[in-house]
Amino acid sequence: MKKILTIVLALTMILALAACGSTASPAAETTSTLDTVLSSGKLRVAIIPDNPGWSVLGSDNEYTGYDADIARSLADALGVKLEFVNTDAFSFSFTACRLASNPILWS
Repeated sequence: MKKILTIVLALTMILALAACGSTASPAAETTSTLDTVLSSGKLRVAIIPDNPGWSVLGSDNEYTGYDADIARSLADALGVKLEFVNTDAFSFSFTACRLASNPILWS
């Protein structure tokens, strides 16, 4: 069951990756966001560090909460390293996603 959930979440996040991709026309685009993540070996996830229950940055500089757990599962499923990027609730948008080059925003 856990494997199926991980696969479903990975597919869902692939669709989210597409939403944060380049605004160039599909014909001009040669590399997808997913391909970029896979080739770089790193998944950058913008996350709010003080969102209790969802994501909290602990005193050990480790994230806990649902969002952090799902991000770790996705990175594991893709076989890449996970990098959390702190953001605040006001800049937590698709604009921030594009400007900060964070392929995924958790909400």
